[in-house]
Amino acid sequence: AEGTQVVTFEEGVSFAFSPGFNAGLIVNIPISKKLALQPEVLYSMKTAKIDGVLLGGASVDYLKVTNNSILAPVTLNINLGQSSTKFMINLGGYTDYALSGSSEQSVGGVKTSKNTDLIGTDKFSYGAVFGLGVKLNNSFLIEARTFYDLKTSNNKTILSTFGIGYMF
Repeated sequence: AEGTQVVTFEEGVSFAFSPGFNAGLIVNIPISKKLALQPEVLYSMKTAKIDGVLLGGASVDYLKVTNNSILAPVTLNINLGQSSTKFMINLGGYTDYALSGSSEQSVGGVKTSKNTDLIGTDKFSYGAVFGLGVKLNNSFLIEARTFYDLKTSNNKTILSTFGIGYMF
């Protein structure tokens, strides 16, 4: 399970803390003592919240967008260390398939929400993923990751995750 946070490098845009989560299955296929292939299938709920924005000339207290998807990273897992505690580096790519979305906004203290219509939109995305972490007793995982969307040509936004897990 992972907590997620959207981070942007877009000038003048600042996301407030609004965590989502990832949960799913990971398979770690050893290639050697230090390398493994790690495919995953995750349910991902990504949220982004912007406080004090202007939309169509109106001042909005906040705007929160939530997207649900199936996230499928495949990484090369590099294990560093000789003991039961190992540091990890994950490098690879991912695909993402949008399932649903919604938005919520507050104007003058009045909240409204609506579902996002995904009909006619391209639901697939792909990109690169990089992660650093530690594996304790060869089973318990703590990891931070960054997902960078390569489909959007001028993308200045990344998804960062912090996760804990257990490998059987």
